[in-house]
Amino acid sequence: MDHHHDERLWTPWRMRYITGGTREDGCIFCNRVERDDDVSSLIILRGEFCFIIMNLYPYNTGHVMIVPNQHADDLAQLDNATLHEMTDLLPITTNALRRVLRCEGFNIGFNLGAVAGAGVAAHLHQHIVPRWLGDANFLPLIGSTTALPELIPATYAKIRAEIARELAANDPREEHVSLVLLTDDDRTVLLENGRLPRITVDAETSLWRGALNHVSAFATELEIAGWAGPNRADDIHAAPAFVARGSRRPDATLPDGVRFVPLASVLDTEDRALLDRGFAQVAPRIAPPTAIDEVGDRS
Repeated sequence: MDHHHDERLWTPWRMRYITGGTREDGCIFCNRVERDDDVSSLIILRGEFCFIIMNLYPYNTGHVMIVPNQHADDLAQLDNATLHEMTDLLPITTNALRRVLRCEGFNIGFNLGAVAGAGVAAHLHQHIVPRWLGDANFLPLIGSTTALPELIPATYAKIRAEIARELAANDPREEHVSLVLLTDDDRTVLLENGRLPRITVDAETSLWRGALNHVSAFATELEIAGWAGPNRADDIHAAPAFVARGSRRPDATLPDGVRFVPLASVLDTEDRALLDRGFAQVAPRIAPPTAIDEVGDRS
């Protein structure tokens, strides 16, 4: 089966929303921030007073929310520190989304109260929805469905890396990223001088695009598949890491030190941790996704 050329409108994570699903106890935002698995919870960043989380039922690709840690249903209940951090995170988020998605605009705002359309009225949250010219279509209006160009784990990885880059203490115009490139039906991985590639990306290029550009001479049909970096989203100084998939170029001449090896050949402890986390992110592409938590809000 060729996993790179599936032509389908496949949004399995939406079925529980469409059918009503199983309502979880308590507040979905409080539940997520109290967990310790930020990747499956889709938490992109943990700040001091707020966190950024992806919407599993997005209006558009890259739909994220800035959410206060405090369980509150009105802005007047939040202290100044929380309000200031929400404000500070907004331009950081839009800058990152522009670089990742090349979007042309945003819808940004709050729906306060059920009467205003809030799906999770008890815990306020700010929506940031990327927009492109001509992105409106009949699907949201007729089918209550959004056509997304990639699976959510890939979008999550791209946005999380770029937001961390925006917040990094070192010069954000240049950043390094690690890459787990899986090839040959996920049986081999690319190594450079015995290690997973560590790539420097210039200021004008998104981290995910820079990573794929770096290996495009050796592989084709490249795509980001998910996140391979730290699980917790509060360590912004840890180098971002992607897992990507591709096919080896049969006619490519590999430079000295560059080779494709079986997964078991990755021996470095740090590289092994990246590989194991990255490979776990590939699982939804091999079988229907079952491990991604249902986090989202359509309002």
